[in-house]
Amino acid sequence: MERLMTTFEKINDVLVHLFQEIWELEEKAIITEEFKDITNNDMHIIEAVGLGEGNNMTTIAKKMKITVGSLTTSMNSLVKKHYVERNRSEEDRRIVNITLTEKGIKA
Repeated sequence: MERLMTTFEKINDVLVHLFQEIWELEEKAIITEEFKDITNNDMHIIEAVGLGEGNNMTTIAKKMKITVGSLTTSMNSLVKKHYVERNRSEEDRRIVNITLTEKGIKA
């Protein structure tokens, strides 16, 4: 059993380091001088908005496997930075649709 845990720990260690390397590479590739005001997480949200249809807060949160509350915090920042816009649904005012701005499309 001890040997199995050692193997598990090694695999875990490799995966953690790999994740960190990917995160750093992604940060260098995605966050250019023009878009230095956003984080990797912000860029993933922008990507989720850009790739989806019927983008409301609930749909985007489910795609990203995060809570609507967590998404709201990030979305507030992206709205202030003019990457996304919030628009209330005409049919159901409780639904908030999210769309990319020109700046968001460029990112």
